[in-house]
Amino acid sequence: MSENTMSFRCPQCSDINENDFIYDSDRIDSLGFISSEKKPEFTDDNEWAPHGLCTSISCIDEWCNERNLDSRFRFGVPLVPFTGDDSDVYVHDSISEYDCENCSFGQYMYAPESKGFVCNNPNCASVRYDLSPPEGTGAQKGEKWYNDRSSYLKALENRRGVVDPPYKFEKAVNPFVQSKNPDQQKREKEDFATKQGNEQSWIECQLPFLMAMKDMDGTAFRQIVLTTYIHKTFSFLHIEPLWMFAKRAKLGGELSWAFRTYEEKDHIFSELIDKNLYALENNRASIHCVYELIKADIPWPTDRIQDEYILRKATEAKDKLEQKGIIKQLKGHNLMNDEYSLNGRLKTPIGLIECICIINALHHHSGIDHLAKDVREGIFPTRAKNQYWKDIIGDKSERFVEIVLPKLCLV
Repeated sequence: MSENTMSFRCPQCSDINENDFIYDSDRIDSLGFISSEKKPEFTDDNEWAPHGLCTSISCIDEWCNERNLDSRFRFGVPLVPFTGDDSDVYVHDSISEYDCENCSFGQYMYAPESKGFVCNNPNCASVRYDLSPPEGTGAQKGEKWYNDRSSYLKALENRRGVVDPPYKFEKAVNPFVQSKNPDQQKREKEDFATKQGNEQSWIECQLPFLMAMKDMDGTAFRQIVLTTYIHKTFSFLHIEPLWMFAKRAKLGGELSWAFRTYEEKDHIFSELIDKNLYALENNRASIHCVYELIKADIPWPTDRIQDEYILRKATEAKDKLEQKGIIKQLKGHNLMNDEYSLNGRLKTPIGLIECICIINALHHHSGIDHLAKDVREGIFPTRAKNQYWKDIIGDKSERFVEIVLPKLCLV
């Protein structure tokens, strides 16, 4: 390192165990820390060691004990800048990175007891569960984070269809369990760094919500199902009818169980939902999203269908239905089983309007006989084991699909 090594101290022993200090970047990296001078994004202070490490066993034990970390998985204590006063070792500031958008005055502060963030403005007290813990709390990506992450990865197992699309299903390595083979360790580290940069990793996006539900009703897998559908809809604007999601993810009765305890979890998702209700607007982007999911679900005559043409016609159908007041009238009826309505927020199933517009466009497309009928059967299958839509729409489901839907396709 180019810095004067005398300007850094161990936060536990100052320079008492100076013989145990190491400054070589390769050795620091080999011990599971990050030695780069510039702190990488999403890196915890406890993992970043740009100035060197103290490898004294007693210092590691004390340092880990103060941060509620397991010393068995730590191989050093990051050195910190020396302030010039031996009695007062440098301490990182604990200022929050997150300004409160609700009141535009306070800041979100991490509250370990609730596993969320609370605005420190007493006249606001807004709560969020979708933020990463602040620097210096020891609540970032330490051993506990990776253990929790691992438990949810195991809960999902190989059922990647639950999260992909729109997330990437990845298994990044746990840097606290290092390979003994240096070459393998290097490959794992490079692989880990690559995956850390992926903003659409399902576990990166969902873990704050999942951890907030950790002690609530429902298995970890059911919590993943619930979180995935809500988060992908209101954060990624990935629109998909719930019954198509259930069919694609092969959920069976697990869907009902996942949503059955939503009322208990409403406070965890309410801010994400209420601030992003625009995600439920019907437009070309939402139609396109549903269209691609339909194409992936049923045999599609790609050689005889121009996607842009169908999307344009579906968007025109949406405009026509809006002008005639049909969409407003449709949304005035409750077409949601209460169990799936997110505490009454939804009256119209997510993606239903988009499905109607796509079937309408295909119905008026003269290129292929019975395509609209086949697509309708693909979206609303009549085979018993795939009739999720009946349970989600509720009592009016059959009347809607058999009587109302055909009329809407003729508009």
